[in-house]
Amino acid sequence: MRFSHLQFEQNYQIPEEAASKQALQERLRGLSSISVLQQPKRLYRQSKNAAMQPNRTDRIHCTLVEYGLDINKEDTPISSGSTSFGMHKPHKEEKNAGRPGSHFTNIGRSDLALSEVDDGFLSGSKICQLFDLCGVEIQSAFSNYALSHDDHGAWKQKVAALLKKTEKMEICIEQYKSELSQAKSVLEILDQSMKDQNKKFGRGKIELNHLNEKVEKECATSIVETLISLLQNLKSLEKEDSDFHKQTSEQMQDEIVKLTTQILKSDENDKYAELEITLNDDMLKLEACRIELAKKHRAVALLQRRFDDIPTQTELVQFEHRFVELYEHIQARLRETRRYYGTYNALVEANELTLKETSLLSSINSQFEGAMVSAPGQAKLIESMEGIDKGIQQKLGKVKARFQAEKSKCNVLKEKYGALVAEQRHYSSLLKSFQ
Repeated sequence: MRFSHLQFEQNYQIPEEAASKQALQERLRGLSSISVLQQPKRLYRQSKNAAMQPNRTDRIHCTLVEYGLDINKEDTPISSGSTSFGMHKPHKEEKNAGRPGSHFTNIGRSDLALSEVDDGFLSGSKICQLFDLCGVEIQSAFSNYALSHDDHGAWKQKVAALLKKTEKMEICIEQYKSELSQAKSVLEILDQSMKDQNKKFGRGKIELNHLNEKVEKECATSIVETLISLLQNLKSLEKEDSDFHKQTSEQMQDEIVKLTTQILKSDENDKYAELEITLNDDMLKLEACRIELAKKHRAVALLQRRFDDIPTQTELVQFEHRFVELYEHIQARLRETRRYYGTYNALVEANELTLKETSLLSSINSQFEGAMVSAPGQAKLIESMEGIDKGIQQKLGKVKARFQAEKSKCNVLKEKYGALVAEQRHYSSLLKSFQ
């Protein structure tokens, strides 16, 4: 079961997982857009055809002006017509045009006095002062900058901690959702198994209908009664199974709705505690459902064994073939025994006839000489010979009548054999034409 769940999670995903992945991608896009927006952008550019090359301080001031920082003492923003190196110059520059380098010193000391930036960077005025102050003041300025930067780092750490907490909470929610999806998948598997069982029950019903038809033909009342009782039990079990399946599905749907509403509405701590309680309850209910399902499966297996004990249509056909083979074997043995008995009876009759003939000939031989001496003896001999002739003629008539009866039976069998041979030839010709 666990392996199937893992395969399902690797190959498929639920809508909640797709929504969480989409939200994560949107956050990453937002961070990348923020990093792009926070990059410094140059608003002005120094003219390449400038007549004078500034010193280091003036280059710093000009760079600050190019990136759009405020250079006025009154902290006014730079407009499109503000002063930069190589651009339009104000009246102070025109007055000091005669002195070399006075243009950049005026920008650095008066016009380029920049204000501080909110994100912990040093302002232009402080940069101008740092180049003219001693090392102690530079160190104090850098210490102040470090303190402000530390405050900014602490704020970032707090933000990162809050983000981690939110991520953990989202992971927990995803775990609960995955458990709910696993429960749904288990229910789907149970539905599929119940559908398979219903299909098997349908096949069993069809086989039972065929058996009922055969039983009605053969008038087996006891088997019919047992089959009817089994069918009634099967129908009752199917009804109980369907009712149980509907009840469990409705309960699981209600629990899923309750869990989703609790996840959306309840607070964090209470929500997790309630989710754990509900999950434990659901697991107990799931175990109870599995126990009930096992009981149902046992009952179904018992009915299936009873159905297996009843012969199917194929088994009945096999029994019929075996009975036909046994009948043919018995017929062959009967024909052999009849033939053997016929030969035995014929041999017995022939033996009796030969014995009678030998006894008759021996009696004639013994009485012939004494009978031929006197006339009455001759008359008696003639009468006895006539009686023997009559008995032989009667016996011959009986044998001829039996021979004619056997001959007529043989002719009838030959006619039947010819008709069967003709039918076999017709069947073989039809089979060839169909092929």
